[in-house]
Order: sequence, then structure tokens, then C-alpha cells
Amino acid sequence: MAALPAELLQRIVYFADHDTRKSLLTVSHGFQTFAEEATWPHELDVVSDNDIGQIARFTGRRARLLHRVSVAIKFPELRETREHWLKCRETAAELHANDVFFTRRIARVFDALKRVEESVLDPETIPRIELCIQGPVQRDNGEQPCDHRRYHSWRLHLLSPSALPILRCVRHLEVGVEIDDRVFGVACRQQRPVDLSVIVSLLTKLPSCKTLECADDHERMPYAFDSSPVLEHFTRPWEGPRRDSRHDFGRAVLLNLETLPALKGIDMRLGAFECIVDQSKPLPDLVSPEFSHDPVSSALRILSQGVVDFNVCLFGDSTLFWPPSPESQPTAMLVPDYDTTVTPPRLPSWPHLKRLKVELLPATPRGGWYFRGAREEARREVGYRVTRDGHYPPLEDNEADERWDVRWDQEWAREENVAPNVFRIVPVAEAVEGLLEAFARALGRMPVLEEAELSFKLYLYYEESDHPGDLRELTRYNQADVTEIRYGTVQCNEKWTWGVKYSALPGDSRRLEWRVGDWRPSERVLNLFRDAVGDVEEKWFNRPSKIVERD
Repeated sequence: MAALPAELLQRIVYFADHDTRKSLLTVSHGFQTFAEEATWPHELDVVSDNDIGQIARFTGRRARLLHRVSVAIKFPELRETREHWLKCRETAAELHANDVFFTRRIARVFDALKRVEESVLDPETIPRIELCIQGPVQRDNGEQPCDHRRYHSWRLHLLSPSALPILRCVRHLEVGVEIDDRVFGVACRQQRPVDLSVIVSLLTKLPSCKTLECADDHERMPYAFDSSPVLEHFTRPWEGPRRDSRHDFGRAVLLNLETLPALKGIDMRLGAFECIVDQSKPLPDLVSPEFSHDPVSSALRILSQGVVDFNVCLFGDSTLFWPPSPESQPTAMLVPDYDTTVTPPRLPSWPHLKRLKVELLPATPRGGWYFRGAREEARREVGYRVTRDGHYPPLEDNEADERWDVRWDQEWAREENVAPNVFRIVPVAEAVEGLLEAFARALGRMPVLEEAELSFKLYLYYEESDHPGDLRELTRYNQADVTEIRYGTVQCNEKWTWGVKYSALPGDSRRLEWRVGDWRPSERVLNLFRDAVGDVEEKWFNRPSKIVERD
């Protein structure tokens, strides 16, 4: 048996049944190697501290069998009884305890993986592991008098990230990908959001990581609860923690540039914009006062300059593609890739990028919009200032919460009029042209680009009996990718794609596809695209909407 070729041993194990494989484990070292490969799990789900001990089974030669570790961070269940009533609001001490729990779980997983890595004698055989940190969850026993503790805006932080060991075995990182409990598809119920800086802190400890995947549906706009202020109160995405998380991410990237891994792929969805959103409400300014441009967009631009695949969806601005001049940017630390004072000028560059897909949400990080209503005059919209007072969840119970608790008991989750008949479909020329100009400049710095797309998804939601104006006014701005869904006699949902796509075609030909209805960019912007991508075929789409009938 020992003289048999390895390929034959592997085939014997492959066709053997379960009981035979168990017997083969003791026949020879070769049989043991292939039998373990066929029977041992390649993925581990870490749900509790006890599960972390399972990682130790993969030390030594078995390390190669571990391909994926998925960490489900479940906080202890909140329990309320008649003898022990929970306060409506979390205190500062509880928030710190949450950070400690979160940090401890991450640290124990990192320590366990480090032991696996150190058990491998040959550096060439270090395992290639995918590490997934799922969205943290905290359930309750269902006896709470209100929902103040079920909808969270305070973000979890990683305490003392420098204490984490360096892991060379992790090649792929996922953070917050699974969101398993929502209300009306928007509000993340019982989910604890993670501060975006945690992503950067983890990456600095993963020097061999090549791809990053992230989802954060807590980056969202308020739901259209006009007729139900109770739901609007309880599900509010508080502006303060959201702004702080975005600022933390921008600072963390710039402060850790030298220790971040050379990523080859980035896939991030930082935001949720559903059709049931009242697009007339004022929005917060998530940029001021520390920055003059969006720190998330600027940081992602810098992170993307070594990647091959870049796929993002976010509330962003033009600095995702091109930095502002240092003279117009007080926070010059956010433009390390832009310096025209040296020769040759240092400009942003994407030498390896082949596939670029950017979906921007129609609201800007400053609280403005890229689009306006069909019958509305274009105007400069600026978001309201986020302050310490009024834009952070209270840390103590208060009389206002008590009144909301009473209303909750009376009204519960009743909701009406979630089709506010207020939406935006007409591009604001100043806003979108600045974005298109930056996109065109970036295209000129991507020498091996195969495909690039910049798009918006525009949502309409209304009752058929209250149709939003003249249909001809709507179809003027119709796009190529339009889906209109009817439920019975109620016309409820339209989703439009607005944007531009570049494709490198066979035979060195190129194409620009404009999905902008009858709107046209200025000749200056068109010339920037032509200069960036050379002689291209330009295709303009303006087709009528497609209607899908549903019973």
C-alpha cells in the first residue's frame, strides 16, 4: 500500500464510503492525509467561544484543510422580567461593555488562527483562509415594553487593535455581509452596526489579504413613515454615529497607509436606498466640520489604486475618482496621491484595474442631491449640520422616551402612506457634471481597463390613484434599464438606471454607453471622456419602460 502512487491513493479514498474512509485513516500516512481531506470540514462556523476551540483541530498538517472561518458575533440575549426591568436607553457603560465583548471575540479568533499558522513548519504550506465577520446581533426574550433597544445606531469599536496578532494566512476578509433581520426591508432590527474603522484595523493585521468584501446597510436614509411618527422615532438612523463612522474610516485609511495590504479586489456596499424613501426630507451633512470632501470616497480612491476589481455602492462624491486640488482641500492629508508641484506631477493612477463598477446613491454625503423632481426648479441643497445635541441617541432614559413608549403601546407598528409620491429623476447638471468630469479623468489613468460603469438607481414609489404628474413628463427622463411593477391595480415601484458605461471590445474598439434619457452632458465633459478613452463608439439609450404584471 505504501508504494502506491499518491494519485491512486486519492482516488481510492474518493470512491470509498464513510466507514471505509475511517478504516483507511490507520493504514498509512498517505491514506490518512487523503482520508482527512475527504472527511474533515473545510469551513468552520464560530457562534460561541466554545466553537473557537474547534480551530485548534486544524494545526500542523491539517492546517491546509481549513478554507473559511465564519464568525457570528451574538451578544448575550437581553432578558427583562417583572423583577428586573431594562432601561429604554443604553448607558455609556453598556456601550463600552459591548465594545469589550466585540473586541474579545475578535481577539480570540485571531489568537486561534495565529496558533494554526505557527503550527505549520513550511511557510509555503500556510493555509489560505477566508475570514468572515458577520453583522453582530443581539436578541431579546420578547418581553420588552418598547423597541429603543432593538434599533441601534451606536457603532461597535475594536479596542486596542494593535494588540491583535498579525495573520498571514487570511487571504479574504468579509465584514458585516449577512444582515438577517430587517423591518420593511430597510431598518436593521436587532443588528448592531460596526464602525467602519474596524475594517481598516483588521486589514492592518492581514498583510496577505487580497480581497475585501463589506456590507453596511446601516448607512441608510430615513424610511417614509409620514403617517406613523412612532415608527420614524424608533427606527431613526441617528446622524451623529453615522457621521463619526465615516470620518473614522477616512482617518484610519490615511493613518495606516503603510501597513495596509496590497488588495487586488474590493467589493463594498456602504448604504441602502430603497424606493420607500421620502426624497423631500432634509438630510444631514456627513462631511463637515472636519472635512471639505467626503472622507469615505477619498479613502476608497486611495485604497483602489492597486486593485484589479473595484465594485462599490455608497453615498459618495467626485473624490472617489479624482482628488480636489490641495488648495481647495483644507484637509490635505486626504490627497497624498495628488501633487502638481513636482515633476512629473504625482496624479492618481490605477495601473492594474480591469473592472470598475460604481453605484452612487442619489443623495450626496453633504446632504444634497444629484437629482431633482420633474417639475422642480434646480437649487443648491445643503444638508443640516450634525451637532452633539440632538443628533446622537440619548444615553439615559428621559420623559420623551416614556411618551413614545405609551404611543408605541397604543399604535405599535401601524404604518400608512409609505408611498409619499415625492421622488427625483432629473439630473442636477452642476452636481452630475462634476462627478462625470472626475470619472473621465480617472478613466485616463487606467491603462488596462476592460469595463467601467458609473450609475445611479432612481426609485419611484406611488399609488396608481395618485399618479405623479403627467406621464409624458416622466418618460422624458426615462432610461434604458427600467422595471415597473404592478400589484393588482396599484402601480407601486419603478427602478431606473442612470449613468455611463465604458467597455473595451474585441479588436481594440471601445464603446461608451450613455443611459441618461434625453439629458446631455456638456461638450467639455464629452471631450474629457473622448480624451481619456480615445476614439470610441458612443451609444445613447432612451427606451420606454418595461411593465411586469403581478397578480
